[in-house]
Amino acid sequence: MTTISIEKVDAVLERVPFATYKEAKEALEKTNGDVLEAIIFIEEKYIDPFDDEKFEDFEEKISHEGEKLKDQLSELIRKSNVIRVKVEKEGKSILNLPLTVGVIGVAAMPLFALFGLSAAVLAKYSVKIVDEKSNDEVDLGTLNHEKIEILKEMFVNSFNDIKSGFKPEEDEKDETSSDITEELIDEDQKDEK
Repeated sequence: MTTISIEKVDAVLERVPFATYKEAKEALEKTNGDVLEAIIFIEEKYIDPFDDEKFEDFEEKISHEGEKLKDQLSELIRKSNVIRVKVEKEGKSILNLPLTVGVIGVAAMPLFALFGLSAAVLAKYSVKIVDEKSNDEVDLGTLNHEKIEILKEMFVNSFNDIKSGFKPEEDEKDETSSDITEELIDEDQKDEK
């Protein structure tokens, strides 16, 4: 029997870096210390062109994760479209679009958005923010403290709805994805005492 040295194990791992030391050692033992045969042995173990089961598992997992992502994005879009920007003149709706589209427009072309808003105000159009969930409506032309609070509440509620869509459900949580922030804060507080 040939002795298996760390140099031989390293030579195998150099060519198949996805293998572990244990797998490299076992492959060398099965091939009587032949590095090339050990590499081939490991590659055949991981890359078997006739083993469709690995690809089916991968495809199934990807399609499942893709469906979850699609559902989350749909929910996110639905929740983010609850607050809308309406432009009206004499009670007739001229423009009605989700706030997210308006925010993207402002971010992409802030100068045009400023001119558009100024023109709307000068032409006596009313610009309103509407929360379709609570039916709250705030006319930006007549802002006061109470309406600012309503706006603030609209945005906070919408943000919390959107944020809740990103939290994993209780049965989906595992140890690897847990948030350790609370543990670190508790540990830090113990250290301070």
